[in-house]
This record gives sequence, structure tokens and C-alpha cells, in this order.
Amino acid sequence: MTSKCAPTTSQLDAVMQSAVEAEIVVIDAHGVILAANPAWHRFALENSAEPGVPAQRTGVGDNYFAACRMDAGFEDADANADAAKAGILNVLRGQAPHFEHHYPCHSPTRKRWFSMTVRPAQAFAGAVIVHTEITEQKQSEMEAMRSDMFRLLAQNTSDGLAIIENNTIIYASPSYLQVLGYAEHEELGRNAAAILDIIHPADRAATLAKVQAAIASGAADCSYTYRARHKRGHYLWREDSTRFIYDAQGRLLRSYVVAKDISARIESETRLQKANELLRQMEEVANVGGWEIDLPTMTVLWSKQVFRIFECEPSGNKAIENAIDFYVPESQVRVRDAIASALESGSPWDLLLEARTANGNVRWIHSRSQVERAGLRVERIYGSAHDVTAEVLARQALQEQQNSLQICFDNQHPGVAVFARDGLLYCNHSFRLMLGYSADESLQYLTASSLAVATEPALFNAIHEQFLAGRVPMSPRIMRLRKKDASILVCLVSGSVVPWNGVPRLLASVTPVEESDSVELEMRATEARFERLLVSQLEEQQAHIARELHDSVGSRLAGVAMLVAGIGQKYPEMGTELKTVLTHLQTAAEVSRALARGLMPVDASRGAFWRSLERLCLDYQALANVECEFSKEGDFENIAPETANHLYRIAQEAMVNAVKHGHARKISVRLQAQGQQYSLCVADSSGNSSGNSSGNSSGTGPAKLPKLSQGSGGIGLKSMRARAKIIGASLRWLANDQGGITVLLSWGTRTSRRTRSATR
Repeated sequence: MTSKCAPTTSQLDAVMQSAVEAEIVVIDAHGVILAANPAWHRFALENSAEPGVPAQRTGVGDNYFAACRMDAGFEDADANADAAKAGILNVLRGQAPHFEHHYPCHSPTRKRWFSMTVRPAQAFAGAVIVHTEITEQKQSEMEAMRSDMFRLLAQNTSDGLAIIENNTIIYASPSYLQVLGYAEHEELGRNAAAILDIIHPADRAATLAKVQAAIASGAADCSYTYRARHKRGHYLWREDSTRFIYDAQGRLLRSYVVAKDISARIESETRLQKANELLRQMEEVANVGGWEIDLPTMTVLWSKQVFRIFECEPSGNKAIENAIDFYVPESQVRVRDAIASALESGSPWDLLLEARTANGNVRWIHSRSQVERAGLRVERIYGSAHDVTAEVLARQALQEQQNSLQICFDNQHPGVAVFARDGLLYCNHSFRLMLGYSADESLQYLTASSLAVATEPALFNAIHEQFLAGRVPMSPRIMRLRKKDASILVCLVSGSVVPWNGVPRLLASVTPVEESDSVELEMRATEARFERLLVSQLEEQQAHIARELHDSVGSRLAGVAMLVAGIGQKYPEMGTELKTVLTHLQTAAEVSRALARGLMPVDASRGAFWRSLERLCLDYQALANVECEFSKEGDFENIAPETANHLYRIAQEAMVNAVKHGHARKISVRLQAQGQQYSLCVADSSGNSSGNSSGNSSGTGPAKLPKLSQGSGGIGLKSMRARAKIIGASLRWLANDQGGITVLLSWGTRTSRRTRSATR
């Protein structure tokens, strides 16, 4: 036999260390690892992120606290690392004889729990730390929690149940899992950060604050509502009721969470809230409130809108008599009779009642009721109160206006008649006499077209329809009307649209004229129509030219510019000459754009009128080489587009004539507003008229004014006069003492309304 030597102490220590399954590590007072057993090194190697290489900072000389912090297996790693560090430091400082801490450390393949025990080193300032796996113990505890009684209770309730320990979910009932759609293995092990992550960002802070406040105060229960993210990504409303369990020192041991999916309830409450708000808004907009009579107490319940209608603060039910007191005596009698009839026979009512509010204001109330009966017994009376004060007062004002109109027309010397499409509504005595009808004859069968002679009925119908649609006055015209005896009455007929019983109707004013007078009147009417046609044609032509300048000339100039630029790249030696050509093309394009702006100058934007005039002056200064000044005093921001276009054209025509016929050296354009009156002044320093269309006189004396008699002047002068007439403005030409002409245009605030009427 071969004898063996006795083992040394170091050999015995090595055998004993290798036989211990727990991971043991020795650290100094600063946490530096001094020694570790094989189990520790094996665990570091097996759980390393890099195969075959021990986990970082787990060897001798590394800091143990850093190793704990880097352990990716820790659930809620920061919290566990902080707790472990605090306990170890207490032992190292002699503040605690030992420290024990349980923590999860799951691997990718299985769930694991460990117990860490820390005791001080006896021979030096340091500590011995032992890590022992307690997975079986933890699983046994968890299995104990899943006892038959507990499972029966948890699985047969519609509310979800979860248990949380160390900020980690350790149990979730099937109902709890069903709420958010996660599987058991996905829910178990969810830590505090992961729990917060499923809470809607908008609810997260408030929910966390409420739970933390409850724990800090040692509360036993806490309830909170929030939106939680389902596994599929959408959010649903959850109501959690949590029961907290504390140890003897008041530290939280365990939390039991009962979770309810209240999405359907929240949705119903939201719909109800929206419906109530919509009802309130509708009541307020429509000025309609609701009420109901409480039959046992004979009191009436008002909605908030009814209180607003009667201008009093909302309160509880009112005694019926107190509610009736808001009505005037005559209406009070009608309300009492209606209530008595409803109680006796179940008859509903529909009444227009006059009332006085709590502040003494007049209100007209349209009160309607509904009565519900069970056999012969009245069960319920309810209805609406509609504030129709505005409509009633408007009808009263309309009737007063109607009466005033009729009194006014009755005393008119010209014949006055009001027509609907299907007949005569009213005529005064003069109209009857003109057509040979007596005062007591009914003329309702007469229509506007039946009175017209020969080819004029169709014209009369067209005019009638046009005026009723556009509500614009009919310019005077000579017409022949058929009298009762079939003879012909030559008369001057003008028309306008008036509200008659609240409906627009054609009012015709008829004045008999002699045959000789009719020719002159017809000529004047024809000339007026010609002036309007002239302005319309000018506008169309200018718009057409502007479009051509923009679409055709502008695009062609752009194309030529691109072509020249291409040639310049191909033949660099021609660069100087081609650059000059490009400059001329750009100038031509700018001139084209300026001309197009001048032809379609004023849009509907605020201040467009005076800005267009200012731009016109700049363009003329550049194009005609004439000094142009523009000034403005007063508010010209809201000039109606129709008026603004006519004003612009008049100023443009005056400037054209000043340059073309007067050889102006300087042009001044001035806008001035004083109160409700406005003026546009275009003055030039030439020696000739800015309205004259012939002659090229010069000099420094007073210029020759254009002839302003009806029919005189060229097209430009006619256009200026016609435009001024359309907008109801005063147009004058004044001779300047130092030569040149001033064109002065004055108009008032009603101009824009007349413009819309005259241009139709």
C-alpha cells in the first residue's frame, strides 16, 4: 500500500469551498472583492452576456457594488441594488450584526430567487456575503397562496385580482389577465416600472402620487381610476382598489389589487354627459327650456334654461302659483284654464303667453305641454317653454311698418301697386283711377304681366323675377299698360323690392306721361343702360387682356428667358450680350406683370383699394417716367370691392389722360376721409386737361376743362362719368392755377350699397 501524506489546511479549505453550492464572496470595507469561492466564479461564468467569459466586475479586485448594479438579471435592479448596498454598508459600519435580503434574479430560461446573507469578517474590516438560491422556497410560498380556497375565490369573480410583493406582481387571476389580454407568464414578474409603463402617460403621475400618498400615510385601502394599455395597443379604463399589508415596523409587505374594466361605464357616462351638454347648448341656442309638474305636490320643476328665460337664479321646484305669477294677468287666466283642462281631461295645450321676468323685462313664451295618462288618471304633465320674444316683437314691428307703408302709399299721387307672382296684393287710389277701376272692385286677379301690352308681358315677367331674386331697384322705363276699358295708358314705371308682410315683393310706381315726353324719357333710360353696358364691357375687356398678359405673354417671356439662359451655357463667349438680353426680358416680364395688375387691380382683402392705388402710382412712375405722389388721410381699409374697382378705374383713367393728353410732369393722388364722407383727388401739373381727349396744349396758365355736358367727351370721359354715377359719387374737374387739371371724386358711406344695386 502506498501511504499518502495528510492534507494541508489550504487543501482542506479548497475542498470545503468546492463542496459548498452557495456563492460566497469576501469584500473589504470599501466593497472591493478580496476572495470568492468556485460557486461564485461558476455563476459569473454561466450568467455572463459573453459566452466563455465571466461577467464583468465579478473578479477579485473588482467592486462588489458595481457587480450588483450591472446584474442584468435583477428585476427592479436599481431598487434591489440600493437596498443591498445599504444593508451591506450597515454591516461594514457595525450598525447591524447581519443583513438578509431576498431578491429575484431570473434567467432567460427560468424564474429564480436568491437570498443574500451578509455577516462581518472577524479577522479584518470586511464582510462575508453568501448568495443562496431559494427558488424552491419561493415557489412553495407561491403555491401556498394558490390554495384551493384562494383560487376558487379569485377565478370565480368578474373582477381581476393581483398580488404584488417587492414591487413585483407575483400572482394574477384569470380575470385580471383577461382585462389587458396578457398571458400569465407575461404578467408575473412585472415590476413597478413595467406597471407604470402600461398606464396612460396623462394618468401616470396622478395615479403614482395617489398610491405613494396612501402608502406614506399607512392607509389600508386606496382606489384610483386610470387608462391602461391593452396588449393590442389600445387603452381602456380601469378602476383599481388596492389593499395594503404592512409589517410590524410599518413597512409595506404585500398589496392586493382588485381591478375592474370600467370602459363601458366611462363610455356611457361620457355619452350621457355629452348628451346633457348638447341638450343644454340646444336649449340655450334655441331659447327653449323644459318643465314638468310634480302632481303629488303640485310644484313645477324648471330646467336651467327656463330660469334663464325668466332671469332668475336656478332653485328647486316652484309652487305652480309662484310660476304662474311671472305671466301678465290675461296670460295667467289662460295658463290656469289649460292646467285645469289637462288634469280633468288630459288635454295638452299650445299657448302664446306674455310674461315679465324677475328683472321686469317683457318675454313672450310659447308654452307647449304633453300629458301622460294611465287609463283615466293623469300620471304626468310636462312640456317646453320657448322664448319667442324676438319673433313676436319682429312681427309687431313688421306690422307697424306695413301699416306705415300703406298709409304712405295711400297718400301718394303716383299710382302705387304691390305685386306677388300670382296677383296684385295692394294698390292705392291713384292706381285704380289711372286704370279705370272703382274703389270697391277687387283687383287680386291682376298680375304685373297681364297689365302689360303686346310684347311687354314677357319683359315684365323677366324684370319681375330678376328684381325679386336680386332685390335691386328697377330703373324707370316707359311702358304701356292695359286699362279696364282696354285702352292704353302710356306711363313711366319704376320698381323696387319692399318687404310686404315679411316677404319681398315688387312695388311698382306708375306715373302717366304724354307721348312726346315718353320719347325723351326713353332716350335717357337707354343712355343710362348704355353707360352701364359700357362699364361692363370695359371690365370684361380689361380682365381678358390681363389674363392674356399673365398666361400668354408672361409665359412666353419666361420661356424665352430659359432659352437664352441655355444658349449662354452652351456659348460662354456670348455671356455679356446674353446677360443684357436676359435683363431686358426680366424688365419686360416685370412690365407685363405690372400691366396685368393694373387691369385686375383690387381684390376683396382688407386695405386692397388704397394699396392698389399706391401700386398704380409706383407703376406709372416706372413706366411713364412721371413723378407720382400718393397720400392717404383717414380709414380706407374696408372699401367695398365693387366701389373700389370703380374708384380705381376713375383714378387710372385720370392718370392716363394726364400723361397721354396733358404731358403731365407730376401727378398727385390723394385719398381723404372726413367723418362719413370720402374723396379721391388726382391732380397733375400739366398745361392740359386730364379729361380732354384731344389737343396737346401746354403752358402755365389755367388748363382748359373738358366739356361735361351729357353725351360729350370720349369713351374715357364717358366711362369715368358712368362709373361715378353707378357708385352714386360726385365727379368734378377743377383747373389748377399753375396749370394742369384736378379730378375730384366725392362719395359717402352708402356708396357700396348703391354700387351693388347699380351694377346688377
